[in-house]
Amino acid sequence: MQINPILQLIKSAVNNSEKRQLKYPNNEIVLGAIPVSRKAENYQQDELVKLVKYINSQIKQKLLPKLKLYEPYYQKQKPIGDGLLRDVDYVQDIKDAIAEIFVSFQSDKFRELVDRLVREVVTQSATDFNKLFALEVKKAVGVDISPLLGQYYEDIGLATQINSDMIVTIPEQYLNRVQASVLRNMEQGRRYEELAKDLQREYGINANRAKLIARDQTGKLNLAITEAQAKNVGSDEFKFSTSHDERVRATHRAADGKPCKVGDSIYNLRYDVQCRCVLLIIIKWD
Repeated sequence: MQINPILQLIKSAVNNSEKRQLKYPNNEIVLGAIPVSRKAENYQQDELVKLVKYINSQIKQKLLPKLKLYEPYYQKQKPIGDGLLRDVDYVQDIKDAIAEIFVSFQSDKFRELVDRLVREVVTQSATDFNKLFALEVKKAVGVDISPLLGQYYEDIGLATQINSDMIVTIPEQYLNRVQASVLRNMEQGRRYEELAKDLQREYGINANRAKLIARDQTGKLNLAITEAQAKNVGSDEFKFSTSHDERVRATHRAADGKPCKVGDSIYNLRYDVQCRCVLLIIIKWD
């Protein structure tokens, strides 16, 4: 059986020190929390907000002029059928303008840009995690394991893919909301200025959603990296730890301090949207 080199290094460091043997009598170490990389989170948030701003600029350039042009028509238009005005020529022209904006976000080039962004976020997250992880081990047993740590992209492949997929949904959801808002307001015969204000509100809503995706997905990446690095030191056990403030969910508060393993109910709490809790890696040896 192959000996895990990191675990063997930690074990030797404890066994060769009477002080550490007294500190860890049960041959078990609970490492400190490894927080989400703020550099990675801020970078992803900035890039996603830029994406939303770009979509907004395309709306201003390609959609708003048409809404202004057709204002005399939709201000007089009465609701027909279910109120969606499907058969009116100018409505189709407006839908076509929205579709034209969306087409650029269905290209392979856009997907490549998203994948590149996520790779950079993953690299920054893993780099920052490794530094803090190595520091926690050194504080615990006095050895430097940093040369033995890698990025483990394969182990966090699913989290990386989910992050990419979430970003790809931003243009579609944004433009779907824009189209629904425009058609609804046109049906009601509202003025161009009111439509423009509603579209500006949609921009704010989608910018906030982009920030939420950045926070949530960098947190999920941190979870995947935590699992990968635990596996790297031969561990499959964790201790659930909350942020210990009034914002902690009741279910998470009840799980605070309890042990867990990958896939069990306590571990899966960490997948809740915007969860700020952490999993403390438990290292054991014979």
